[in-house]
Amino acid sequence: EPDGFNFLTAGFEAQPELGFFHFGTINQCAPTRETDGSWVSRNGGCRARMDALFDEETLKGIDTLVYAANIPFGANKTAFAGMMEDLKAIHPDLRIMVFGGYINTKIPCSRLLNEAGDIGACKQADNVRYFEADPEAGETYERIMAIADGYIDRVALLCEDRSLETCRVSTARNVPLMYDEHHLSLEFAEETGREYAAAFPDLFSSAPSPGIRPTRADQVVRQAPQSGPIDFAFPLEEVQASPFVSSRLENGVLMLERATFGELLPGGKTNGVGFEIAPGWEDAVSGELVTIVVEGSAPSPTTLKVAYSTNEVGNSGWMDRIVDGTFSETFTYRVPQLVNGRGDYIGIAPDSGRLEITAIRLLTGNDG
Repeated sequence: EPDGFNFLTAGFEAQPELGFFHFGTINQCAPTRETDGSWVSRNGGCRARMDALFDEETLKGIDTLVYAANIPFGANKTAFAGMMEDLKAIHPDLRIMVFGGYINTKIPCSRLLNEAGDIGACKQADNVRYFEADPEAGETYERIMAIADGYIDRVALLCEDRSLETCRVSTARNVPLMYDEHHLSLEFAEETGREYAAAFPDLFSSAPSPGIRPTRADQVVRQAPQSGPIDFAFPLEEVQASPFVSSRLENGVLMLERATFGELLPGGKTNGVGFEIAPGWEDAVSGELVTIVVEGSAPSPTTLKVAYSTNEVGNSGWMDRIVDGTFSETFTYRVPQLVNGRGDYIGIAPDSGRLEITAIRLLTGNDG
């Protein structure tokens, strides 16, 4: 389903070792198993996709299957459980990730919003048809989780104590979670996907084991100032990992070294180590001249590379400084006006050698 694809690509697109492709929606597929064990569908498009998926050579090239369906453990999901069991039998090393459900409303969320004037109407109990408060109660939960390698629990991420009234139903910019009864808006899927990736940066090793629900990730909610300049120091422990740059925190110092020497890209989330600028702050710096201050030391001469990326409407490119010994370097960039907002990022990387970072700050108010 598109919800899972949008969620995962937004969260993990900066990891080049992960290549996602969309199998296609399962609406109207109604798969059935023939007496010879093959799976068929009267829908031609579904049948062609199933034929490709069950081709042994094709299947060998797939490491992970993400099962993303509305009400994933519903009684009507027995056929999909059977398909995944058969795929696992053909390819025993295939990992299966289950994309957990969230909220279904009885009528379109957009209508509830228009009638009530409040997006909260989309999580009022009398307006909700389904809420995944207890996935284990689903009719096919045990069967599906018996073959699963992880469960992406959106309720644990977005609701306090799995309580419906606490669930998030809009983005930081007040885009509704959905417009119909259950398909997430692109903005909500992408924003929550990025939050999930921040909580579980390794999609596979840090995702919960079958039958184990993760605790809700601690989310730092930062309120951007209503007006006036920004002077914000990023907590170094919030660094987002990079396949090209190794990072570790030692006694409050962020140690960076190049892990591989592929091309470093300044766009998207960058593929240096990254620091995300929270949505409220992203709004505050849109159109502003920002200053990035990086402090630390380099045991030997190396190039410090810094980039500001809007992940949507451009980036600064890599801004380079040769550093040696103790340093405090300043970089400036005029941030373009955001359109939809997909998360802004600051990327940092050494060209070679090692960097020992003690502080990273973001400032505004230096626009003359």
